[in-house]
Amino acid sequence: MTLAVFLGKFILVFLSMLIPGVLVAFPLFRKRLGVIDTILAGLCIGVIVPPFMLFVESFAGLNYSYELALVNLALLSLAGIVWGIRSNSFSGISQIKIKF
Repeated sequence: MTLAVFLGKFILVFLSMLIPGVLVAFPLFRKRLGVIDTILAGLCIGVIVPPFMLFVESFAGLNYSYELALVNLALLSLAGIVWGIRSNSFSGISQIKIKF
């Protein structure tokens, strides 16, 4: 496996954990944590929640498949978007300034 193939797959897996987790973390932690802390919490949520959803679905008799994993990621992202819009968490994202 070449480095380019590895990096391509790594970026795909990393983004599939980061995006749904951040979409859920912003409405959950936006008022209490800073931006970088919220993104890191979102990464943790993205690492934990989708496999847990697959674990729970296996008890319902659904066998693991690639499509089921994608549906779980889409459902988690959609839940985060809807929750963020309803709680007005995404309103000030364009005005965020990160200070180092």
